[in-house]
Amino acid sequence: MDLSYELIKEECTDNYHVQTFFSEKYQVGIFVLQGKIQDFEFYKKIWQELLNFFEQKKAYKLIIDTTKLIHSPAKGRAWFVAFYAKQVYQTLGTPEVVLVKSQNKMQAIITNAAVKGVQALGINVKIHIKKTRNEAEKLFLY
Repeated sequence: MDLSYELIKEECTDNYHVQTFFSEKYQVGIFVLQGKIQDFEFYKKIWQELLNFFEQKKAYKLIIDTTKLIHSPAKGRAWFVAFYAKQVYQTLGTPEVVLVKSQNKMQAIITNAAVKGVQALGINVKIHIKKTRNEAEKLFLY
């Protein structure tokens, strides 16, 4: 399925590959996280840049593709749940997020725990979980 995405940003090393795409037509972003992201400061930076971009675009639909994510820093996940999710809500209101689960079982379990943590805090973010990016994209084609 082609939503005509433009590559906005890309960062790669031997350990990870991070990409941000955006569809002007559908006002949908895709944030792709692959490999092993070890550095907490880098993890925070990429999420903050994503939020800044969405704020500028006034966009509220995001697909987070973690299909090939193997590792993210524990401190980063804690920061995401405790601080970042609230910041997203305060900045964007009620965004709609589709999470494409990691094929790595441990990362998928950790991601599910983070989603439950955000929901337990009462942060009003619509979160859908899908197995493929194709399934995720279908949610935003209306």
